[in-house]
Amino acid sequence: MGVTPMGRMTEIAPLAVTSSPSRAAGIRTAWVTIVETLKLAMDALRAHKLRSFLTLLGVIIGVASVIMVGAAIAGLGVYAEQSTAKAFGASSSERSPRLSEALSGSRRKGPKSTVPVIAPPVPLATAR
Repeated sequence: MGVTPMGRMTEIAPLAVTSSPSRAAGIRTAWVTIVETLKLAMDALRAHKLRSFLTLLGVIIGVASVIMVGAAIAGLGVYAEQSTAKAFGASSSERSPRLSEALSGSRRKGPKSTVPVIAPPVPLATAR
């Protein structure tokens, strides 16, 4: 099977013709379609080897660069944390509480404060 030029193509034969459509025939038709698509894709890859190689190389370089940038950002964060701890002392940097801990008050000692409820604004004048 190869790539046929469009000028020599006279008609397109149906993939599968059944007189009574059933579930098995539908699955068989889908399987034939998938197999034909994979054969066509492999033929295109074989026909255009340089383009396929360059595309693969671009994807590899792109993924590697994203991983390297992520690692560099994580490393800079660790470096900033360590240099701050070294400059100001390890005991002076305190971890801020997580949002869930701050909302639940699990780290705080003593009575929990209540948030006052604010009433909605009342219009000063109404138009008739």
